[in-house]
Amino acid sequence: MDGNKDEALRCIGIANEAIASGNKQRALKFIRIAQRLNRSLSVDDLLAACEDLDSSSASPSSTVSSSNHVRNEEGE
Repeated sequence: MDGNKDEALRCIGIANEAIASGNKQRALKFIRIAQRLNRSLSVDDLLAACEDLDSSSASPSSTVSSSNHVRNEEGE
């Protein structure tokens, strides 16, 4: 079980790096992995930091529309 805890802590570290670089999707991915590996870890502060990424970004809707545009060009 300690192996899972170590791996969960490694995932938390990756999530922290992703938050620092502004990559919300990567951060959420590794937060979820950490939660699966060790249910006793508290990740509330990391989730709050991810939410702060949304409020601090200038125009999150432009990112979504850009990714939709790329998908449409690929034949969706």
